[in-house]
Amino acid sequence: MPDLKKPYDDFAAIVLGASVFPYSQRITAQQAFAESAVAVRHYLQSEGGLHLADANILWLFDDRATVIGQDDQIATFLSQISYEGIIFYYVGHGGFLADREYFLAIQDTKINREHTTGYRIKALAETLSQFSSNKKLFLILDCCFAGEAVREFQSVDLSEVVQRETFSALPSAGTSLLVAASKDEPAISPMGNRFTMFSESLIDVLTTGIQGKGERLSLLEVGSQVQALIRGRYGLEGVRPEVHSPQQGGIDVATLPIFPNPRFADGIQPQQSTLRGPALPAYRLRVLEPKTSIAIGGLTFRYLPAATFFMGSDDGYDHERPRHRVRTSSFFLQDAPLTNSAFRAFRELSGYVSSAESGYPTFCRIEDGWIPVSGHNWDNLCESELNSPARANHPVVHMSWYDAAMFCRWMSSGSGLDFTLPTEAQWEYAASGGKDLRWPFGDEYVPGKANIQSSGTIDVRHFPPTAFQLFDMAGNVYEWCRDWYAQTWQSAGHRLDEPTTEPIGPTTGRMRVLRGGSWCDEPNHCRCANRFRAQPTQSAANWGFRCALDLNERLIEALLQESDWGLHAQDMMPEE
Repeated sequence: MPDLKKPYDDFAAIVLGASVFPYSQRITAQQAFAESAVAVRHYLQSEGGLHLADANILWLFDDRATVIGQDDQIATFLSQISYEGIIFYYVGHGGFLADREYFLAIQDTKINREHTTGYRIKALAETLSQFSSNKKLFLILDCCFAGEAVREFQSVDLSEVVQRETFSALPSAGTSLLVAASKDEPAISPMGNRFTMFSESLIDVLTTGIQGKGERLSLLEVGSQVQALIRGRYGLEGVRPEVHSPQQGGIDVATLPIFPNPRFADGIQPQQSTLRGPALPAYRLRVLEPKTSIAIGGLTFRYLPAATFFMGSDDGYDHERPRHRVRTSSFFLQDAPLTNSAFRAFRELSGYVSSAESGYPTFCRIEDGWIPVSGHNWDNLCESELNSPARANHPVVHMSWYDAAMFCRWMSSGSGLDFTLPTEAQWEYAASGGKDLRWPFGDEYVPGKANIQSSGTIDVRHFPPTAFQLFDMAGNVYEWCRDWYAQTWQSAGHRLDEPTTEPIGPTTGRMRVLRGGSWCDEPNHCRCANRFRAQPTQSAANWGFRCALDLNERLIEALLQESDWGLHAQDMMPEE
């Protein structure tokens, strides 16, 4: 058996990125970036990890040099080493320039000059390929839309002479990437967590190992385990890592065993995850009204029976068209948007910190426009939002999609049930009452039926409910849905020639769906069929959410045990 404590004399590493961006207000500081970078370096140098010497690591994280200076340091470092493999790790912000070219932010990146002060991925690819063309190159990118980097490494054009000499001398040379998210998806830092979502799971896999695998793990095995860990830990709000091998000179280097596997080696004990789990009290399901409503964890949920309804509109905006039939199975929906008091209890019990609290800019209504600002959040509102001193029963606002999804995940972990955000189809069915209504309260707009065109949020349940006894389905706050946004129904997976059963939207995207309109919107934006979308990391003074409760065997079993619900639960199972 190889000695896993032996240093990797044939490997070197480069760590790049930044946690603070003093010259760009568009790019928010993230302590989780710094914590992740330090933890990765610790792994690279630890006896249980790669055990690299200081000289084998080029540390450029939070380096103050310009992009040219950092590129020179990378080129010099690579040209002076003779190591067989290079591990390149970046953590920070990834974004797009005006010409859609992808770049990585560094500390020197300047506002309105990202095109000259950000590290263009094309330039990085050229430098790495030029100076490591005869080496195994493993890139690990923890940033938004990281999958976009793959295209640039595919397009790097090495000369024929270099390729011939490289691949004949070292057939297993090549480039592989483990990216935190696809080219269409943002990576995130779960608010209140020490590390980013991706790096947290990466560190756990590297330090814990994988049972049943060999002495060393390949990048492909690590990536697959990271993906599984994120899926199990975060559910629907988890990012989806990907492994790509755009350049190979023989054997795919992503399949080569390089990382020590603690689950295989004797004498090395798996390390425990640093993730602090939610602390949800044991909530018992209570039947409030037979066959109609239940309560879990202080939240009220209304039962919506399976039905086929008309979704969309032929006389609304283009992305609402055409009107078509959709079928939903039975489900439960929270009777009102989540309130400030409920979110405060969640925060105190779980330690979760919302996106806006963590530093992500949030949209505030200033005069007649919406301006992204920092420093405001659900508990520190913009001055223009302070229309009422008593806000405990107002819907919580400044919520990102990830805030909403993490709340649902927390409820699920404490109850054993499947809390989630409603799909776009579920939301529209609930709003229309299954009756094809234009507004939740009827086909004609009637002032005073919802909190629309007002000065701010008001208490939930202030206006009469819908046919399903749901409140605030129009106005007060926009509500996040589970789906990625699609411009057309066809690209969202809907059929137009026959009913579509349980559509859940595209498999990926850059924006999520919001529904319902809000306190500041005109009536047309508060129709049942109206659609809105935003990036999942964004939040605003008029965005909130409510939870849905999917039917599963555990919920059916719990309902069967309630005399007020009884055997009716057997008829509620989702269709096969």
